[in-house]
Amino acid sequence: LIYTSGSTGRPKGVMLRHEGICNFLTSHPANVEAYAVSHAAKTVLAVTTISFDASMHEIGISLFNGLTLVLANEEQSKNPVMMAQLIKEHHIGYVSATPSQWQTWIYSTDFVEAIRQVPIIRFGGEQLPEALLHQMQQLTPSRILNTYGPTETTVSSNICELTHAQTVTVGKPQLNVIEFVVDCDGNELPVGVVGELYIGGRGVGRGYHHLEEMTRQRFIDYHGRRVYRSGDYAKWLPTGEVVILGRTDHQIKLRGLRIELGEIESVIAQQEGIGQVVVMIRKINGKEHLCAYFTANHPVDIDELKVEIG
Repeated sequence: LIYTSGSTGRPKGVMLRHEGICNFLTSHPANVEAYAVSHAAKTVLAVTTISFDASMHEIGISLFNGLTLVLANEEQSKNPVMMAQLIKEHHIGYVSATPSQWQTWIYSTDFVEAIRQVPIIRFGGEQLPEALLHQMQQLTPSRILNTYGPTETTVSSNICELTHAQTVTVGKPQLNVIEFVVDCDGNELPVGVVGELYIGGRGVGRGYHHLEEMTRQRFIDYHGRRVYRSGDYAKWLPTGEVVILGRTDHQIKLRGLRIELGEIESVIAQQEGIGQVVVMIRKINGKEHLCAYFTANHPVDIDELKVEIG
C-alpha cells in the first residue's frame, strides 16, 4: 500500500502488486532507467523517504539489480555540501530527486563539482522545467533521465533520456506498459491532439483500499484492457513519446508531493468558525507555497489554527 492525497481530507491507499514492481525494476532496454543504471553504475544514492513510491528508483533498482545502495540521512539530503562529500566518498553512479531538490542543490559549487563525476542523474515527481534541463546540460556531462508515472501505475510508466534534448518529454511507455490519449468520450486521439492519458499494463494497481466507488471511477476497462485514468492532459509526438500538459482536475504537484487542493479546503472548513475556503498555489519570494484564503464567522486566532492533513 502506498498512500496518496485524497479529496475527502483522508489519504487513499493504492494497492500495488509485486508483478508491477518487478516489471518496473527489471533491467531491460525498454526500461530506460533500470537498464541504464544497472549497466553504468555500481553505487546508488538514496535520498527519498521510503513512504514515497519514488524511493523505488533508488532502493528498488539498486538491490533488484545487485548494486550497492548508499543511504543519505535527512541532514545530508538537505545539505548540498554534505551531499557532495557523500557522492565523492562512495563514488556514486546514480542520483535521483525532484526538480525542486535539484534546484536547491546546484547552487552549491561543491555539489556541482561532485555531480560532474556521476554517470546518471534523474528527475521525477513533478514537471521538469525546460530551463532547468538546459542548465543541467551545461553543468554536467551526466546522462539525464526524466520520469513520469502516477502511484497507481507503480512508480513510473514513462522514462526518457534528455541528455541532448532541446525540449522536455516523458518519453515512451516502459516495458509492458500501454497508453492511450483519449477525448472526454473515451475516443482515441491522433498524434498532436490533447486529451486525457489512460495507462494500462502490468504496473496498474488493484485499486484503492476500501474505496470501491473511487476504484471503479479511476480503474476502468478500455478496449478489453484494465487501465488507470491518470487525470493528466497529454499528447503524442510523432516519435511515439508523450508530453504531459497539466491536470484535468484540481490536483497539483508541489515539491514532488501529490496534493488535492480540495482535501486541504475540506479539512480547514471543518474547523470551528470557518466559512468559505479557497486554497491555491502562489509564488512568494520566488518559491511556490500553498496559501489558504477563508472567511470566518467570528475572529480566529491564526496562531492557534492548526490543521493536520494526512
